Amino acid sequence: MIKSQDLTKHKKTKNSTWIMISVLAVVIIICLAVYFYFFYFKNPGLAGMKSWITSAESSNTLESALQDGSSGQNEAKPDLSIVEVRVESMGLKSADSGTAAAENTVGVENTEVTENTDNIENINDTNESKSSNTTSEITDSGMAIETTDSGTAIETTDSGTASENTDSGTASETTDSGTASEATNTAAVGEATDTGTTSETTNTATTSEAKDTSVKKSDKIYIGDTVKYDILIKNNGTQPAKNIKIIDLPPDKLENINMAEDSGGSYDPFSRKVVLDISEIEAGKTIKISFIGSISNDLNDGEIINNKVSAFYKEENIAEKSTELLVTGLPDYTTTLIKVEDVNSSKIRAKDILKYSVIVKNSGKKSGGDIVLNCPMPTGTGYVDGTASGSGLIINSNKSMLQFNIGKIEPGAQKEFSFKVFVAEYLTFSTEIKSGFYITDGQEKISLENPTVNTEASVFQTVVCMGDSQVLLSDYTAQLGTLLNNQYSHAVFNVIPTGVKGEMSTFAIQRFDKDVRMHNPDIIVLGYGCNDAGEPTGLYRYHMDILLRQAVSTGAKVVVYGVGYIDLSVPKWLGKENYTIFNDILKDDLCPKYGAVYVDLYTPISKDYKKYIKEDGMHWTEEGATLVAGEVFKAITTVLDSDGKVQTENVK
Repeated sequence: MIKSQDLTKHKKTKNSTWIMISVLAVVIIICLAVYFYFFYFKNPGLAGMKSWITSAESSNTLESALQDGSSGQNEAKPDLSIVEVRVESMGLKSADSGTAAAENTVGVENTEVTENTDNIENINDTNESKSSNTTSEITDSGMAIETTDSGTAIETTDSGTASENTDSGTASETTDSGTASEATNTAAVGEATDTGTTSETTNTATTSEAKDTSVKKSDKIYIGDTVKYDILIKNNGTQPAKNIKIIDLPPDKLENINMAEDSGGSYDPFSRKVVLDISEIEAGKTIKISFIGSISNDLNDGEIINNKVSAFYKEENIAEKSTELLVTGLPDYTTTLIKVEDVNSSKIRAKDILKYSVIVKNSGKKSGGDIVLNCPMPTGTGYVDGTASGSGLIINSNKSMLQFNIGKIEPGAQKEFSFKVFVAEYLTFSTEIKSGFYITDGQEKISLENPTVNTEASVFQTVVCMGDSQVLLSDYTAQLGTLLNNQYSHAVFNVIPTGVKGEMSTFAIQRFDKDVRMHNPDIIVLGYGCNDAGEPTGLYRYHMDILLRQAVSTGAKVVVYGVGYIDLSVPKWLGKENYTIFNDILKDDLCPKYGAVYVDLYTPISKDYKKYIKEDGMHWTEEGATLVAGEVFKAITTVLDSDGKVQTENVK
């Protein structure tokens, strides 16, 4: 009985174990099903891998299809070529020298360029893009491409290929063999938009290969030019080229290098390398790298500079191109020196003589052609005959232009020319005199840095000579004006005489304003005493004090001369013995009081009074008038500067 119960218990335990195992197996199967459902069939990456592997196995190229770094297999070396190195002058130097900017092209080929994922732009000749349409033209054996919507239309002439594609269909027409092109300047590239384009051609299709040609000799890059280098790299293979590094070694004599705005990559000034890392270039596509620099002025005419560009794949140099660029020198006459100096003085005024000296220098890298120095007379001047120095002189009929036929000037050499001009008599005011000299080299006009000089305004001085009959009856005032104008060539003195016969100082006070002040004089010359002599000295002092105060109030410089000489042996002059005291009043009292200049006439005339005084015993002879004019002139010069302008603290 006991054995039967144990057996039954054993059977129940065994059945429970199998049930648990079955449940566990079902759970495991369900988990595996869920795992494969979500992580295999619903995972795009794994599904793609499955499709990739399946496709590779079917084509027996599994090893090629799985050749990435994670699989440990080696990629096939890309088939790259550097198809073109293009050098274009930005025209800075060329424009200055009158020479059109030129473009140098190395290794031109038919090229289709597409946009790269590393910010490499499509290249086309016009640098314009509208919607998805692109137009491009290529030099040499290039072709013009126009794309519309999802199709591509190609039109050629002669031995070209023509095709038109609309929607997803294709139509094509060709004549003869090869491809014709419309050449405009440099190679241009375009990208057809959308897909679905096929073409069918008859005869022979055109293919392109890189050509390592030399720089075009007809195109010129000038020393000092700013130039742009465009480098085109093409993937000739059937597979994308990945992980490419482009390294360019610019010419040693290329300065101020920077990457172009439309280019990727960078320039390292320390290593002097232009570097561009490219993650991928699609099969058959071309990318561009561009940089800008200046041709060094250290070069000479005809020197050649070298550029080297290389393409690297996994540190292996897979494409390389070295190009030579011929640089051309130009003559440079912009450092020509023009000097002008006043032969007469440091200040330039009417009737002065100016000397122009021109040192023509060629600071360029090449000798010029038939150089002519052209010197038109500056406005307000005239050529002084016989003063030109220098070979090849030609003077036109009215002497308004001097030309010097120089010929050639070698680099670093110079030639000197000079001539004199006079300043026009009418230039009595302050103005500019600017020369406009220039050089012609054939048909080219080269402007020079011309100096400007300023004329000083002439000095205009008004002198009023007030007095009695001595002023009225003699010409001393006229002689005084001649002396002043001759002494000061850059000043004009207007001497105004105002004299009244028999006038005494008391009456001079009454007419001072209308006969003197109204002229706004710079200098006033007073001469009274002959008729006052015999009157009380105090009265003379009083009247002359008022007259001097009036004169000083005008702001003019005041000059006073005393009585020259009175021959008391003449009966009618009896009682005038005190005239010498009048001279002392002027000299010692009134003139110092008002800052006037005293002129002593008595001393020089008394030495030979019969020569200087007429027989009437008072009035001056012609010699006397000359003596008086000279003495007054000397007094006036003490108050003038070297230009003839009054030096005074008085303000008019």
